[in-house]
Amino acid sequence: MESRSIEPKDPSIIFDLLKGWISDSLHRDIKDSTPSGCPWRALSSALQESSRQQCRNQSSPDRISAERRYTERDVRESLVNIYMRQTEGVLRAIAQAKLEDPLSIFSLGGYHNAQEVFNHWDWYLSCLCGTSQELEVMRIPLDFVDLKFLASYYGARITVSRFSAETMRFLPDGASACSHFLQLVMHAGLWAAVVGPRLPEFDKGKVLGAVVELANNLQDSLEAFAGRSACIVSFDEEKQCYMACVGQNLFPVERAQIKRILCHISDAETGSDAWSGWQANRLGEIRRSREKERRKLFETNWGPGPGQAPVLRGIPDGAFEFQLLFELVGKEAQKRLQATREELAGRAGRQQQYAPTSRFSSLPELSRQPQVPQSMPSPPSSSFAGLVKLTEAVKQLQDGQHIWAICPNSVKPPAEFEADLLGCNANDELRLTDVHGDINATGTVYLAAAKAIEVERTDGNVEDRWISSDTVCVWIANHDHKPDPNWEKPERFLELRANDKVVMTKREDGTWDGWAMGFVWNDGSRGSSHRRGYFPVSFVTPHIWLAKPITTCRDV
Repeated sequence: MESRSIEPKDPSIIFDLLKGWISDSLHRDIKDSTPSGCPWRALSSALQESSRQQCRNQSSPDRISAERRYTERDVRESLVNIYMRQTEGVLRAIAQAKLEDPLSIFSLGGYHNAQEVFNHWDWYLSCLCGTSQELEVMRIPLDFVDLKFLASYYGARITVSRFSAETMRFLPDGASACSHFLQLVMHAGLWAAVVGPRLPEFDKGKVLGAVVELANNLQDSLEAFAGRSACIVSFDEEKQCYMACVGQNLFPVERAQIKRILCHISDAETGSDAWSGWQANRLGEIRRSREKERRKLFETNWGPGPGQAPVLRGIPDGAFEFQLLFELVGKEAQKRLQATREELAGRAGRQQQYAPTSRFSSLPELSRQPQVPQSMPSPPSSSFAGLVKLTEAVKQLQDGQHIWAICPNSVKPPAEFEADLLGCNANDELRLTDVHGDINATGTVYLAAAKAIEVERTDGNVEDRWISSDTVCVWIANHDHKPDPNWEKPERFLELRANDKVVMTKREDGTWDGWAMGFVWNDGSRGSSHRRGYFPVSFVTPHIWLAKPITTCRDV
C-alpha cells in the first residue's frame, strides 16, 4: 500500500494517526497544544517536560518549584536573540537556508531569492516577539532552521518524527553534552510534544484510593517516609506522578517508589472476616467467568477483539498501517454501497454525471493531454467580465458554484478520448461545473465543462466532459523572463515581460518538466504577430477568462 497517496484534504487526520502511532511505539503520552498543532507551544511543552524529568530524580517536595518554566514567548524571544547576534554574512546564509526550508514562512510565501528574505528580516523578527495578544494572530511557523539554532541555544537534542519521511535529529554544535532531550511529532505544519511515560489506566485504578507501602528509594527530605504506609489520594496528570498522604503531609511519588499495595478502598465494601474474604474471591471468579463468556460470544459473532486478531499479511490489527488500510477499505465499501443504492433507485445516470471520476482512469495524464491549436484567439474586449486566478475558480467549483468562461485556446482530443474529453475552438464560451485533481500538487487540474451553446440548446441537460485547465487558462507573467543568449538556439524560447498574457499550447515533461510551449496573447500593442516559444511555468500564474462575473454564476 502506498501511504503517500492517501493524504486526505484535512491533514489533521493523518496527524492524529501519527500521534497515536508514536505514542504506542514509544509508550509515551502526546501532549496537544492550544491552538492544536501550534509548533511554539509544542516545543515549550517538550522543554518543560525535559526540565521536569531532570527534577524528578531529586524526590524532594521543592522539586516542583525548582522546575524551570518554559512558555511560547520564552522560546520565541530566545530565537530572536539568537538571530540578532548574528553577523550580516551569517544572516544572508540563514535567509538562503530558510528559502530552501519547506516549513519556512518565506518558502510558503513564494519568495524567490535570499535578498527578498533579507529585506523582510526585521518584519520577521518583529512577528516572532509580539505581545501575547499579537501572538494569537501572528502564527509564524517553526522551521528546521529555527530548530537547529534552538538545539544549540538550549543544549538540547531535538528529535522530530514525521509521516512517510525520515526522522530528523538536531544536536548542539560542538562537543557540549545535551542537557535536554526533546521529542516532537510533525505533519503538514502541525506539531505536538511527546512527554512522559504513559501509565496504564488499569494501574492508575489499582493505586488510586489505596493504602500502599512506600519503597526505600525516597531521597532528601522524603527519606523519613521510606518504608512507611501512605494513602494515594490523586494522580497529577501534568506532573505524571501520584500524590501520597502521610498524616498531614502531602507529597509526590513516582510509581517506582511504591513498593506494594496493602489494601484498597473498595475492599472495605466486603468486610474483613474470613467469610467475607471468601465471598469476595468467589464473586471475583464469577465476574471473570462471565467476562470470558462475553468475550467468547463477541469473538464468535463479530470476530476477534482488538489486538487479538491474527496478523493480516504481516500487519497486526493494532498497527498504524492497519488503521490506514481499514480507513481505505471502509471508504471504498461506502462508495460501492452508495453506487448500488443509486443504481437500484434508477439514478445511475445522474450519479455518473455529477461524480464522473469513475471514468477518469481511462483519461491521459494531465501533462500529456494532446492540444492542437486550430486558430488564434482574439484578445479580451472591453466587455469581458475579467480574469480570476485558477486557484480561486477551483474553490468556487468545489463549493458547488458554476463558472462561465471563455476558452482562449483551441483543442481537439484524440479519437480514443473523444467520449471523455471536450474539444472546443478559441473564444468558445464554456460552463464549468466540477474539478478533478489537486492543483497544489500538480499545478493543473481537469475541469468538467460543456459549451454554452449546447447548454442553452438542451436547457442545461447536456453531459459535461473533461478539459484540461492548461487549455482553458490564460497565463499571466509574474515578472520578466529573458532567454540567455548563450543557450542553444535561444530563439526557441519566449521572452516575457511582466503582466504578459500567454496561451499554453503544450506542457512538457521528462527532462523538460517545468517548461511549456505557448505564445503571447496579442493585446494590439505589438502588431498582429504572436511571439511563440518555450517558457518556464514557474514564471506565470494561470487565470480563467470569465464570460460572466463569478457572483452571478449560479446553477442552471
